[in-house]
Amino acid sequence: MSKDEQNTKLLKHIESQDYIQIRRKDPTELYACIPLAISKQFLMVLRFYDFDPYGYEVFPLSSIVDICHSDTDVYFGDIAKKEGASIQIAAAPSIDLHSWRSILSFFLPSGENVTVDIGKEDCVNVGQITKTTNTSFCMRCFSPTGVWDDDDWSEPYKNITGIQFRNHYLQTFTKYLPPRGDG
Repeated sequence: MSKDEQNTKLLKHIESQDYIQIRRKDPTELYACIPLAISKQFLMVLRFYDFDPYGYEVFPLSSIVDICHSDTDVYFGDIAKKEGASIQIAAAPSIDLHSWRSILSFFLPSGENVTVDIGKEDCVNVGQITKTTNTSFCMRCFSPTGVWDDDDWSEPYKNITGIQFRNHYLQTFTKYLPPRGDG
């Protein structure tokens, strides 16, 4: 499928708020989502696990390998919406999807916790975005035991493969996380 065909298909699914399956280069498994917004480079979706909305994700369009929308997806989409997905669709934030910098800058004022996937290192970092520049960003991360790092972590945008926010993990963890210390 060409990039233009892919984008046309995604725009149709965004307009219809369709529950679809997307396969990305990495990870390669299909996962369920409702696409919410698109730019020339990025797609923002509401992810699902077992009919439950599991937060939002933004990733590069170039990482998409396949898009599926079967009769099963239509049926599952109806169930997901009856189980509350419509509320999260309506509550989706309006984020400038122009660049990684514009996307990550959205989180600077609020200090909201996000997850950033770094493909080259096959790692995931969780914490608060603290700075964005033309080529990179800084983030204060916390450990799985709720301990904030002493210093910011910096990474070039070119290494990001996706970000997640407002998912169950982040929302639950944030409730029990101590205030961030500035080291």
